Amino acid sequence: MTSLPPHSTRSATASAPSWLSLLPAFRPKSEAPPALALYLSSLVLVLAALALRWWTDPWLPPGFPFLTFFPSVVISAFVLGLGPGILAALLSFVASWYFFIEPRLSLGMSSGTLVALGFYALVIITDLVIIYLVVGAYSREAALRAERDRLVAFQGVLMGELDHRIKNIFASVNAVVGLSRRHAATPEELATKLRQRIDAMGRANGIIHGSKQAGPALLADVATSALQPFLAGDDGRVSLSGPPVALDAAAVTALSLILHELGTNAAKYGALSAPEGKLAITWHRHEPDAAGHDLEIRWLERGGPSVEGPAERSGFGTELVQRMSAMLGGGAITLWQPEGVEVVLKAKTDAILPQA
Repeated sequence: MTSLPPHSTRSATASAPSWLSLLPAFRPKSEAPPALALYLSSLVLVLAALALRWWTDPWLPPGFPFLTFFPSVVISAFVLGLGPGILAALLSFVASWYFFIEPRLSLGMSSGTLVALGFYALVIITDLVIIYLVVGAYSREAALRAERDRLVAFQGVLMGELDHRIKNIFASVNAVVGLSRRHAATPEELATKLRQRIDAMGRANGIIHGSKQAGPALLADVATSALQPFLAGDDGRVSLSGPPVALDAAAVTALSLILHELGTNAAKYGALSAPEGKLAITWHRHEPDAAGHDLEIRWLERGGPSVEGPAERSGFGTELVQRMSAMLGGGAITLWQPEGVEVVLKAKTDAILPQA
Protein backbone atom coordinates (compact mmCIF):
# COMPACT_ATOMS: atom_id res chain seq x y z
CA MET A 1 0.00 0.00 0.00
CA THR A 2 1.54 3.31 -1.05
CA SER A 3 0.82 6.76 0.31
CA LEU A 4 0.31 9.90 -1.66
CA PRO A 5 3.36 12.14 -2.04
CA PRO A 6 3.17 15.13 0.30
CA HIS A 7 3.60 17.65 -2.52
CA SER A 8 0.56 16.29 -4.37
CA THR A 9 -1.66 17.04 -1.39
CA ARG A 10 -0.38 20.59 -1.10
CA SER A 11 -0.72 21.33 -4.81
CA ALA A 12 -4.23 19.90 -4.97
CA THR A 13 -5.30 22.03 -2.06
CA ALA A 14 -3.71 25.17 -3.49
CA SER A 15 -5.32 24.65 -6.90
CA ALA A 16 -8.80 25.37 -5.56
CA PRO A 17 -9.24 28.81 -3.91
CA SER A 18 -10.81 28.25 -0.53
CA TRP A 19 -12.59 31.60 -0.66
CA LEU A 20 -14.91 30.27 -3.35
CA SER A 21 -16.46 27.91 -0.80
CA LEU A 22 -17.72 31.01 1.05
CA LEU A 23 -19.94 32.02 -1.87
CA PRO A 24 -23.49 30.61 -1.81
CA ALA A 25 -23.22 29.46 -5.44
CA PHE A 26 -20.25 27.21 -4.57
CA ARG A 27 -21.59 25.78 -1.33
CA PRO A 28 -23.65 22.58 -0.98
CA LYS A 29 -27.38 23.21 -0.95
CA SER A 30 -27.57 22.01 2.63
CA GLU A 31 -25.13 24.76 3.69
CA ALA A 32 -26.39 27.58 1.47
CA PRO A 33 -28.57 30.42 2.81
CA PRO A 34 -32.36 30.14 2.33
CA ALA A 35 -33.46 30.39 -1.29
CA LEU A 36 -35.73 33.34 -0.51
CA ALA A 37 -32.78 35.35 0.80
CA LEU A 38 -30.78 34.59 -2.35
CA TYR A 39 -33.57 35.64 -4.71
CA LEU A 40 -34.23 38.81 -2.72
CA SER A 41 -30.52 39.64 -2.93
CA SER A 42 -30.71 39.16 -6.68
CA LEU A 43 -33.67 41.55 -6.84
CA VAL A 44 -31.69 44.13 -4.84
CA LEU A 45 -28.80 43.87 -7.32
CA VAL A 46 -31.15 44.45 -10.26
CA LEU A 47 -32.71 47.46 -8.56
CA ALA A 48 -29.21 48.84 -7.85
CA ALA A 49 -28.30 48.33 -11.52
CA LEU A 50 -31.50 50.09 -12.58
CA ALA A 51 -30.82 53.03 -10.28
CA LEU A 52 -27.22 53.32 -11.49
CA ARG A 53 -28.32 53.14 -15.12
CA TRP A 54 -30.94 55.79 -14.54
CA TRP A 55 -28.43 58.06 -12.78
CA THR A 56 -25.83 57.74 -15.56
CA ASP A 57 -28.36 58.03 -18.38
CA PRO A 58 -27.78 61.76 -19.05
CA TRP A 59 -24.05 61.15 -19.65
CA LEU A 60 -24.35 57.97 -21.75
CA PRO A 61 -24.72 58.06 -25.53
CA PRO A 62 -27.67 56.14 -27.07
CA GLY A 63 -27.20 52.41 -27.53
CA PHE A 64 -26.13 51.31 -24.02
CA PRO A 65 -29.39 50.16 -22.40
CA PHE A 66 -27.82 47.10 -20.75
CA LEU A 67 -24.59 48.63 -19.51
CA THR A 68 -25.22 48.33 -15.77
CA PHE A 69 -27.40 45.24 -15.97
CA PHE A 70 -24.69 42.89 -17.24
CA PRO A 71 -22.69 43.09 -13.97
CA SER A 72 -25.80 42.52 -11.86
CA VAL A 73 -26.61 39.31 -13.76
CA VAL A 74 -23.04 38.03 -13.62
CA ILE A 75 -22.66 38.84 -9.92
CA SER A 76 -26.03 37.23 -9.11
CA ALA A 77 -25.17 34.01 -10.95
CA PHE A 78 -21.56 33.75 -9.77
CA VAL A 79 -22.15 34.72 -6.14
CA LEU A 80 -25.75 33.72 -5.40
CA GLY A 81 -26.31 30.80 -7.78
CA LEU A 82 -27.76 29.98 -11.18
CA GLY A 83 -31.38 30.42 -10.09
CA PRO A 84 -30.90 33.98 -8.76
CA GLY A 85 -28.78 34.71 -11.87
CA ILE A 86 -31.63 33.69 -14.18
CA LEU A 87 -34.04 35.84 -12.18
CA ALA A 88 -31.65 38.79 -12.48
CA ALA A 89 -31.35 38.16 -16.23
CA LEU A 90 -35.12 38.18 -16.75
CA LEU A 91 -35.73 41.27 -14.61
CA SER A 92 -32.83 43.12 -16.30
CA PHE A 93 -34.22 42.14 -19.72
CA VAL A 94 -37.62 43.67 -18.94
CA ALA A 95 -36.22 46.75 -17.12
CA SER A 96 -33.77 47.69 -19.86
CA TRP A 97 -36.38 47.14 -22.57
CA TYR A 98 -39.04 49.19 -20.78
CA PHE A 99 -36.92 52.07 -19.49
CA PHE A 100 -34.00 52.50 -21.88
CA ILE A 101 -34.93 51.19 -25.35
CA GLU A 102 -36.87 53.55 -27.60
CA PRO A 103 -39.74 54.15 -27.35
CA ARG A 104 -39.14 54.38 -23.62
CA LEU A 105 -41.66 53.48 -20.95
CA SER A 106 -43.19 50.89 -23.25
CA LEU A 107 -42.54 47.39 -24.48
CA GLY A 108 -42.73 48.34 -28.11
CA MET A 109 -41.04 46.15 -30.70
CA SER A 110 -39.04 47.22 -33.74
CA SER A 111 -36.18 45.79 -35.76
CA GLY A 112 -33.68 47.81 -33.68
CA THR A 113 -35.33 46.65 -30.46
CA LEU A 114 -35.21 43.05 -31.64
CA VAL A 115 -31.49 43.30 -32.45
CA ALA A 116 -30.71 44.91 -29.08
CA LEU A 117 -32.69 42.34 -27.13
CA GLY A 118 -31.15 39.51 -29.16
CA PHE A 119 -27.67 40.83 -28.40
CA TYR A 120 -28.51 41.01 -24.70
CA ALA A 121 -29.91 37.46 -24.69
CA LEU A 122 -26.85 36.08 -26.48
CA VAL A 123 -24.39 37.68 -24.07
CA ILE A 124 -26.35 36.76 -20.94
CA ILE A 125 -26.94 33.15 -21.99
CA THR A 126 -23.24 32.80 -22.75
CA ASP A 127 -22.34 34.25 -19.34
CA LEU A 128 -24.78 31.98 -17.51
CA VAL A 129 -23.55 28.85 -19.32
CA ILE A 130 -19.92 29.69 -18.53
CA ILE A 131 -20.74 30.35 -14.87
CA TYR A 132 -22.74 27.11 -14.70
CA LEU A 133 -19.77 25.16 -16.07
CA VAL A 134 -17.34 26.87 -13.68
CA VAL A 135 -19.49 26.14 -10.64
CA GLY A 136 -20.01 22.55 -11.77
CA ALA A 137 -16.28 22.04 -12.29
CA TYR A 138 -15.54 23.47 -8.86
CA SER A 139 -18.17 21.23 -7.24
CA ARG A 140 -16.72 18.15 -8.90
CA GLU A 141 -13.21 19.12 -7.84
CA ALA A 142 -14.40 19.74 -4.28
CA ALA A 143 -16.05 16.29 -4.25
CA LEU A 144 -12.83 14.72 -5.52
CA ARG A 145 -10.81 16.55 -2.88
CA ALA A 146 -13.17 15.36 -0.16
CA GLU A 147 -12.98 11.80 -1.45
CA ARG A 148 -9.19 12.03 -1.64
CA ASP A 149 -8.99 13.32 1.93
CA ARG A 150 -11.28 10.51 3.07
CA LEU A 151 -9.12 7.91 1.32
CA VAL A 152 -5.92 9.40 2.75
CA ALA A 153 -7.42 9.33 6.25
CA PHE A 154 -8.63 5.77 5.72
CA GLN A 155 -5.19 4.81 4.43
CA GLY A 156 -3.67 6.22 7.60
CA VAL A 157 -6.07 4.16 9.72
CA LEU A 158 -5.23 1.01 7.74
CA MET A 159 -1.50 1.61 8.04
CA GLY A 160 -1.83 2.16 11.78
CA GLU A 161 -3.95 -0.98 12.14
CA LEU A 162 -1.48 -2.99 10.05
CA ASP A 163 1.46 -1.75 12.12
CA HIS A 164 -0.39 -2.53 15.34
CA ARG A 165 -1.40 -5.98 14.05
CA ILE A 166 2.14 -6.88 12.97
CA LYS A 167 3.57 -5.80 16.32
CA ASN A 168 1.00 -7.95 18.13
CA ILE A 169 1.77 -10.96 15.93
CA PHE A 170 5.52 -10.64 16.40
CA ALA A 171 5.09 -10.20 20.14
CA SER A 172 2.94 -13.34 20.33
CA VAL A 173 5.29 -15.36 18.12
CA ASN A 174 8.28 -14.20 20.16
CA ALA A 175 6.59 -15.29 23.38
CA VAL A 176 5.57 -18.67 21.94
CA VAL A 177 9.05 -19.35 20.50
CA GLY A 178 10.80 -18.35 23.70
CA LEU A 179 8.58 -20.44 25.94
CA SER A 180 8.55 -23.43 23.58
CA ARG A 181 12.35 -23.45 23.38
CA ARG A 182 12.70 -23.55 27.15
CA HIS A 183 10.23 -26.41 27.59
CA ALA A 184 10.97 -28.62 24.56
CA ALA A 185 13.14 -31.69 25.08
CA THR A 186 14.03 -32.25 21.41
CA PRO A 187 14.10 -30.22 18.20
CA GLU A 188 11.27 -32.38 16.88
CA GLU A 189 9.11 -31.56 19.88
CA LEU A 190 9.94 -27.88 19.50
CA ALA A 191 8.96 -27.96 15.82
CA THR A 192 5.70 -29.76 16.57
CA LYS A 193 4.74 -27.36 19.36
CA LEU A 194 5.58 -24.31 17.29
CA ARG A 195 3.62 -25.60 14.30
CA GLN A 196 0.54 -26.27 16.41
CA ARG A 197 0.60 -22.90 18.13
CA ILE A 198 1.34 -20.91 15.00
CA ASP A 199 -1.56 -22.75 13.33
CA ALA A 200 -3.74 -21.57 16.21
CA MET A 201 -2.55 -18.02 15.61
CA GLY A 202 -3.34 -18.45 11.91
CA ARG A 203 -6.91 -19.45 12.73
CA ALA A 204 -7.14 -16.46 15.03
CA ASN A 205 -5.99 -14.19 12.22
CA GLY A 206 -8.68 -15.72 10.00
CA ILE A 207 -11.26 -14.73 12.60
CA ILE A 208 -9.84 -11.20 12.70
CA HIS A 209 -9.96 -10.91 8.90
CA GLY A 210 -13.51 -12.21 8.79
CA SER A 211 -14.58 -9.83 11.53
CA LYS A 212 -13.51 -6.88 9.37
CA GLN A 213 -16.08 -7.99 6.81
CA ALA A 214 -18.94 -9.12 9.04
CA GLY A 215 -18.50 -7.22 12.29
CA PRO A 216 -16.48 -7.59 15.52
CA ALA A 217 -14.91 -10.96 16.37
CA LEU A 218 -16.89 -12.60 19.16
CA LEU A 219 -15.49 -14.58 22.07
CA ALA A 220 -17.66 -17.61 21.19
CA ASP A 221 -16.23 -17.72 17.64
CA VAL A 222 -12.68 -17.50 18.97
CA ALA A 223 -13.30 -20.36 21.41
CA THR A 224 -14.85 -22.55 18.70
CA SER A 225 -11.94 -21.92 16.33
CA ALA A 226 -9.26 -22.50 18.98
CA LEU A 227 -10.79 -25.85 20.02
CA GLN A 228 -11.59 -27.02 16.51
CA PRO A 229 -8.61 -29.45 16.32
CA PHE A 230 -9.92 -31.26 19.42
CA LEU A 231 -13.59 -31.51 18.41
CA ALA A 232 -13.42 -34.22 15.73
CA GLY A 233 -16.42 -36.46 16.24
CA ASP A 234 -17.60 -34.31 19.14
CA ASP A 235 -21.02 -35.33 20.43
CA GLY A 236 -21.70 -32.50 22.81
CA ARG A 237 -18.73 -33.04 25.08
CA VAL A 238 -17.75 -29.39 24.76
CA SER A 239 -20.18 -26.62 25.66
CA LEU A 240 -19.85 -22.87 25.33
CA SER A 241 -22.03 -20.44 27.23
CA GLY A 242 -21.95 -16.70 27.69
CA PRO A 243 -23.18 -13.36 26.37
CA PRO A 244 -21.80 -11.82 23.16
CA VAL A 245 -18.41 -10.25 23.88
CA ALA A 246 -16.53 -8.48 21.07
CA LEU A 247 -12.73 -8.73 20.95
CA ASP A 248 -10.04 -6.67 19.29
CA ALA A 249 -7.25 -8.23 17.22
CA ALA A 250 -4.74 -8.56 20.08
CA ALA A 251 -7.33 -10.18 22.35
CA VAL A 252 -8.33 -12.65 19.61
CA THR A 253 -4.71 -13.80 19.22
CA ALA A 254 -4.05 -14.02 22.97
CA LEU A 255 -7.27 -15.87 23.78
CA SER A 256 -6.78 -18.27 20.85
CA LEU A 257 -3.35 -19.24 22.17
CA ILE A 258 -4.69 -19.67 25.71
CA LEU A 259 -7.59 -21.89 24.67
CA HIS A 260 -5.44 -23.86 22.24
CA GLU A 261 -2.93 -24.56 25.00
CA LEU A 262 -5.63 -25.58 27.46
CA GLY A 263 -7.25 -27.73 24.77
CA THR A 264 -3.94 -29.46 24.05
CA ASN A 265 -3.47 -30.29 27.72
CA ALA A 266 -7.07 -31.48 28.02
CA ALA A 267 -6.65 -33.75 25.00
CA LYS A 268 -3.40 -35.21 26.32
CA TYR A 269 -4.05 -35.46 30.06
CA GLY A 270 -7.52 -34.13 30.88
CA ALA A 271 -11.19 -34.46 30.11
CA LEU A 272 -10.83 -34.65 26.33
CA SER A 273 -8.54 -37.67 26.67
CA ALA A 274 -11.37 -39.79 28.08
CA PRO A 275 -14.54 -40.85 26.22
CA GLU A 276 -16.76 -39.71 29.12
CA GLY A 277 -14.95 -36.43 29.67
CA LYS A 278 -16.68 -33.11 29.22
CA LEU A 279 -15.47 -29.55 28.90
CA ALA A 280 -17.49 -26.44 29.69
CA ILE A 281 -16.36 -22.92 28.84
CA THR A 282 -18.46 -20.16 30.32
CA TRP A 283 -18.00 -16.42 30.58
CA HIS A 284 -19.85 -13.51 32.05
CA ARG A 285 -19.38 -9.82 32.73
CA HIS A 286 -19.73 -8.34 36.20
CA GLU A 287 -19.01 -5.20 38.14
CA PRO A 288 -15.29 -4.35 38.18
CA ASP A 289 -13.39 -5.81 41.12
CA ALA A 290 -10.58 -4.09 43.02
CA ALA A 291 -8.16 -4.74 40.12
CA GLY A 292 -10.63 -3.47 37.52
CA HIS A 293 -11.43 -6.95 36.11
CA ASP A 294 -15.02 -7.11 34.83
CA LEU A 295 -14.94 -10.22 32.61
CA GLU A 296 -14.47 -13.80 33.81
CA ILE A 297 -13.87 -16.79 31.53
CA ARG A 298 -14.08 -20.20 33.20
CA TRP A 299 -12.60 -23.42 31.78
CA LEU A 300 -14.03 -26.49 33.55
CA GLU A 301 -13.06 -30.11 32.85
CA ARG A 302 -15.02 -33.03 34.27
CA GLY A 303 -15.14 -36.78 33.67
CA GLY A 304 -11.50 -37.21 32.75
CA PRO A 305 -8.66 -38.92 34.58
CA SER A 306 -8.26 -38.05 38.24
CA VAL A 307 -6.06 -35.00 38.74
CA GLU A 308 -3.57 -34.94 41.56
CA GLY A 309 -1.61 -31.86 40.58
CA PRO A 310 0.05 -30.16 37.65
CA ALA A 311 0.68 -32.62 34.84
CA GLU A 312 4.25 -33.49 33.99
CA ARG A 313 5.99 -30.82 31.89
CA SER A 314 3.11 -28.40 32.34
CA GLY A 315 5.33 -25.41 33.06
CA PHE A 316 5.16 -24.05 29.52
CA GLY A 317 1.37 -24.13 29.39
CA THR A 318 1.05 -22.36 32.71
CA GLU A 319 3.52 -19.67 31.73
CA LEU A 320 1.96 -19.16 28.30
CA VAL A 321 -1.52 -18.85 29.81
CA GLN A 322 -0.26 -16.29 32.32
CA ARG A 323 1.65 -14.35 29.66
CA MET A 324 -1.29 -14.21 27.25
CA SER A 325 -3.75 -13.42 30.06
CA ALA A 326 -1.76 -10.30 30.79
CA MET A 327 -2.52 -9.16 27.22
CA LEU A 328 -6.21 -9.33 28.19
CA GLY A 329 -5.58 -6.94 31.05
CA GLY A 330 -5.91 -9.67 33.67
CA GLY A 331 -4.50 -12.99 34.83
CA ALA A 332 -5.30 -16.68 35.22
CA ILE A 333 -5.90 -18.98 38.17
CA THR A 334 -5.54 -22.76 37.70
CA LEU A 335 -7.25 -25.11 40.17
CA TRP A 336 -6.00 -28.72 40.09
CA GLN A 337 -9.07 -30.46 41.48
CA PRO A 338 -9.38 -34.29 41.65
CA GLU A 339 -12.47 -34.26 39.44
CA GLY A 340 -10.82 -32.09 36.78
CA VAL A 341 -8.85 -28.98 36.00
CA GLU A 342 -10.53 -25.59 36.36
CA VAL A 343 -8.99 -22.41 34.96
CA VAL A 344 -10.40 -18.96 35.68
CA LEU A 345 -9.33 -16.15 33.37
CA LYS A 346 -9.94 -12.60 34.45
CA ALA A 347 -9.87 -9.70 31.98
CA LYS A 348 -10.77 -6.05 31.54
CA THR A 349 -13.25 -5.32 28.80
CA ASP A 350 -11.58 -1.95 28.18
CA ALA A 351 -8.45 -3.86 27.17
CA ILE A 352 -10.15 -6.29 24.77
CA LEU A 353 -13.04 -4.44 23.17
CA PRO A 354 -12.52 -3.21 19.59
CA GLN A 355 -11.74 0.48 19.40
CA ALA A 356 -14.51 2.60 17.81
